[in-house]
Amino acid sequence: MPSRARAFALALALALAAPASGCSAGPPSTADFFAMDTVMSITAYGEGAGEAVRDAERRIRELDKLWSVGDPESEISRVNGGGDAPSEETGEILLEAERVREMTGGAFDERVYALSEAWGFYSGEYSVPGADELKKLLGNKDKIDLGAIAKGYASDETAALLRGAGIESAIINLGGNVFALGSKPGGGAWNVAVRDPLDSSKHVGSLKLRDRAAVTSGGYERYFEENGVRYHHIIDPRTGYPADSGLASVTVVSENGTLADGLSTGLFVLGKERAIGLWRENMELFDLVLVENDGTVTVTDGLEKSFSSGRGASVAGPGAGIIGVFKGGELLHAADLGAVSEPYDFDAGGKNIVRIAPGEAYMLSAECRDQICVRHSALRGGGYGAEGPVVCLPNSVVIKYIDKLP
Repeated sequence: MPSRARAFALALALALAAPASGCSAGPPSTADFFAMDTVMSITAYGEGAGEAVRDAERRIRELDKLWSVGDPESEISRVNGGGDAPSEETGEILLEAERVREMTGGAFDERVYALSEAWGFYSGEYSVPGADELKKLLGNKDKIDLGAIAKGYASDETAALLRGAGIESAIINLGGNVFALGSKPGGGAWNVAVRDPLDSSKHVGSLKLRDRAAVTSGGYERYFEENGVRYHHIIDPRTGYPADSGLASVTVVSENGTLADGLSTGLFVLGKERAIGLWRENMELFDLVLVENDGTVTVTDGLEKSFSSGRGASVAGPGAGIIGVFKGGELLHAADLGAVSEPYDFDAGGKNIVRIAPGEAYMLSAECRDQICVRHSALRGGGYGAEGPVVCLPNSVVIKYIDKLP
């Protein structure tokens, strides 16, 4: 586990610009404390802020006692030992973890306890497991570690508690998991610095945020070296080895701190292209700042106006996307909408004609009672599907995004 000094350095690396002096909100109420194996800080402004901040600290400590894998008396340790069924609250965060696991196709997995333990990231007795041991451990999903999502959940709980106490201006920094509540006193957005994963003394840029969480994951946080090779703590649940995706860090910005926390880990494992692809399917949920191993910075276009950087950053736009036409679960046709220059029609059978056009796809058949036009934004927003960006059409014909052309 990281030392307190290292955790404090991480918190400082994601420091926030202080509010202007002389503002009308009065002096801040601040709590600095150590929980969930990291240094945390909550600063709030307004009447009743002192009591609200103290309540927030107590709430975070309650969650830490529930979910600390390092505490043999914690609820999660007892659950992992087969002694207890999860409480209602633990059940809630497990459902959130399952949601992120499904979104990322297993790149995030809260059931990596056995793998992290084998690498020594709990005990500090680091070693590289053998291939046979890892192969055996990949099937061991009996124990849970909520460390990659718990601080995000705690930030959401803290923000809700402060809002409930009437606080409209606060900054919550839970070991680098930052939640900007409202605006700074005086009305400006909070400035959240994004640490340079290649040089801890620098930042790649800063974000102007209101009512958003910003969570960063990277291999620079915890690692060890053996025989000249560096092994970091973010394990790819699909291989058992530390993720090697070409990314040095991922920052997820979202209204939902729990989602941002889990996704920052999962998208780090997936790598740049798949991370951007998942964002394109869920643009209403989150945005990204991606830093590659060579220092290249990419932001998604929802952050174009709020992110500033002296080194420059490329912007990933929504793109037209690749869609597939399915019937009964079978892929009948696929098309890159960005590469379509002229409209054409695809016969999906049963009088279902799909019009494929630049940037859009929709049902053309006159047999269709509901003329559902499936444009790119509608697909991204979920359309009429219950499981993401899917629009179900008559006779079980479905149009949805796919990762790549077959």
